Amino acid sequence: MLSTVLVAIAIAGHAESAMDHLQLLQQKVILAPEKQWKRLRGAEPLNWIHFPKLGPLGCCQQQCNTDYFLCARPHHPVGNYSSQEGHLVGMFRDPDQRILSGYQGPFSRPTNNTDYIKVVIEGVCDRAAMARIMSLPQRPIHDFAESWKGGMTYQLLAPSDAHMMDPTRRKMTREDAVEAARRVTEGFAFVGITEEWDLSMCLFHKTFGGTCRASDFANTRPTFAGKSAHTNYDTSQLVGWHDDIDEIVYTAALKVFHKNLILLNVSHDTCQDCYRSAGRGGLT
Repeated sequence: MLSTVLVAIAIAGHAESAMDHLQLLQQKVILAPEKQWKRLRGAEPLNWIHFPKLGPLGCCQQQCNTDYFLCARPHHPVGNYSSQEGHLVGMFRDPDQRILSGYQGPFSRPTNNTDYIKVVIEGVCDRAAMARIMSLPQRPIHDFAESWKGGMTYQLLAPSDAHMMDPTRRKMTREDAVEAARRVTEGFAFVGITEEWDLSMCLFHKTFGGTCRASDFANTRPTFAGKSAHTNYDTSQLVGWHDDIDEIVYTAALKVFHKNLILLNVSHDTCQDCYRSAGRGGLT
């Protein structure tokens, strides 16, 4: 059965611009296999859980189409899980790499100022305030790492009115992480892995349909020239520190991801048509 629907075919932060990303998310595409159509219809409205440093949504989230997506503020928590189960989609990243990436930006600056509260905690898009934040010195890396520890776990468990960047949020426990991991295993319609970006894009299309595009694979906000999902930060600067809370969530996400690769027969070999459509022929 061929059906024309709106489908999320570009992952947050890898479109050519924030506006282009949202247009891609909401454009009409032709879905061929009936199973893909049923998966998409069953998952709508999609609730994109955007963990910090897994791809920014930019300042145009007000363009979100509420017929097909749960439109909320950037970095919104899951909130009422029972009502969102089966509608959740998201990318997951090695927790130490996520923290090191976060340390490069505004998140690592002092938190006790109005600009930080406005831009980082409340999610207001104010470029002048962002510039002032970035002019401030970074906090010590271990202080920052501790403040971000368990961040993915918290976002999966927190109530809908919680702010992910609130420095006073409660610390997560291993018991919290086990529950968050259960939600990843049972409640997500799609799980992607940042370190496996190319396969994740292909898996997304194999799951819900649509044609792969170059913008699915473009990194518009690299931390430094040449930085990509395939380039890791040097963890030696953490001097042995490790986020053992979010590691539980990430391990669960990896298991779901690899299970779905097998179920949908997704590999670099079977994704060659996707890669060619995106102008990335020859990826292996």
